[in-house]
Amino acid sequence: AHTVLKAISRQQSHYAYHIGQIVLLAKHFKLHGWQTLSIPRGASETFNKEKWQK
Repeated sequence: AHTVLKAISRQQSHYAYHIGQIVLLAKHFKLHGWQTLSIPRGASETFNKEKWQK
């Protein structure tokens, strides 16, 4: 038997999975025009240098 807490947790995981699928499809369709909301992959060193020079 499921508890309410387990059911809510399971549903949240399910939503997160679908959000990941939507993001993956959006990136696929947008190709090179995709702008990340965080530091892009491989750009951490550049970001840190620029941030700490200020």
